[in-house]
Amino acid sequence: MGPPVARYGAEKEEIRMKITPESTVTVSCKCAECKGVGVIPNPIWVEFNREVKEGRTSADQMEPWFISKGAVEKQTSMGSTYWRLPPDEIPCGECEGSGVSCAEITLREIASFMRTLS
Repeated sequence: MGPPVARYGAEKEEIRMKITPESTVTVSCKCAECKGVGVIPNPIWVEFNREVKEGRTSADQMEPWFISKGAVEKQTSMGSTYWRLPPDEIPCGECEGSGVSCAEITLREIASFMRTLS
């Protein structure tokens, strides 16, 4: 028996390939970290909101709190200076903002997993 045959396209072109237990497939799925959205809450905002909830700071003190954390950018526009707060969401580091997570898995690993299901 020869190698497995895969048929592709309208003409059913035959492509012969050697498939072994160590052959890999790339599996993609929704990123577990960001739930497929591509962004996550900015950790500095998570910290601020937690401190507000715990009563250690107040929402009225947002600008001084962020300044004390070094998390603001000084901006000047038309002679006025103001502080630019950080974004409330940032690109997910796990999927680099794509919302999709990919993994290469060997056929051996897939077969092992399938055995656990039966």
